[in-house]
Amino acid sequence: MSKQNNSPQLSPDDLNLNKPDRFQQFMFLMADRVYRQRQRYIAGGLAVVAVGIGVWYWQEQQRLQRETEANLFYASQQAAVKAALQKKPEQEVKALTHYLEQANTASMKIASQLQVAEAQSRLKNWGEAEKQLKEIILQNEVPDFSRNMARLNLSAVMEAQGKIDEARKYLLQLDNARWDDLRLRNLARISLNQNKKEEATGYLSKLSEMKDSPFQQEAEDLLRQIR
Repeated sequence: MSKQNNSPQLSPDDLNLNKPDRFQQFMFLMADRVYRQRQRYIAGGLAVVAVGIGVWYWQEQQRLQRETEANLFYASQQAAVKAALQKKPEQEVKALTHYLEQANTASMKIASQLQVAEAQSRLKNWGEAEKQLKEIILQNEVPDFSRNMARLNLSAVMEAQGKIDEARKYLLQLDNARWDDLRLRNLARISLNQNKKEEATGYLSKLSEMKDSPFQQEAEDLLRQIR
């Protein structure tokens, strides 16, 4: 009696060891799709590369611009300092103005404008000083510190011209609490120069209560003199 074979009957295809499994079939399909749509994938890859190159180029241009501007600013400062030491304020203004005309970044332009205004004030070119300082104040994107510095300097320019009401106006526009002691000190000085002792006493009294202010002792000394 022959022995019964219980082994499952396999088809020739099942015995084909070279037949790909499902994962291999999936990979073949993907490779075929990529090949058929190779132009699309190549274009996408090139687009990514182009964007990357564009970003790199922009960053490089920004870096070169900053370096160029920093070098120009340094050169203008050297020329301005040399002119100041030689007591040639006109040359100092010329050097600073030359940089101002070529400045591209907002921060550098504001710094230069403040310096030009200060140099013009020493020459008593009040109109030019006012022009630079008012431009800073009226600009939209100006840091609070720079805007308040312009207001403070503009107040001094107005006071020097005898425009006391204008000087007070710009002092009162200082909008940061950290400038309160400086505002009170200048308001008190203006009042004393006008012989308005009662008004000056009010400012100095407030200033004398500011324990952290470097002007506190000065305020106390002036109060004793007035009283």
